[in-house]
Amino acid sequence: MSRYSFMASVLQTAGVPKPRADINTFVVFVARRHGVSPAHIYGDSRRHEFVRPRQEVMWLASQAGHSTTAIGRELGRDHTTIIHGIKSYEKRRAENGYSAG
Repeated sequence: MSRYSFMASVLQTAGVPKPRADINTFVVFVARRHGVSPAHIYGDSRRHEFVRPRQEVMWLASQAGHSTTAIGRELGRDHTTIIHGIKSYEKRRAENGYSAG
């Protein structure tokens, strides 16, 4: 058993939650995946080539356990915008044959 595996099991046994990725990590990952700059995801543009990656970031961050308020704070948006973005992304996933969860 590696030192990392041992520490992970000790922390899990002690009830310490697993560390989660920060929202900026999702921004960088999604930006690279879609061939846009992170500035476009943080930006105000409503062009679909930027909105869709932005909504993907919202969804990924929510799946990682971040609150809509925290996601909104990081992306410079209201939490209700984040809720709408997550729902839009889930709808698009369902339409494309992926499960929403």
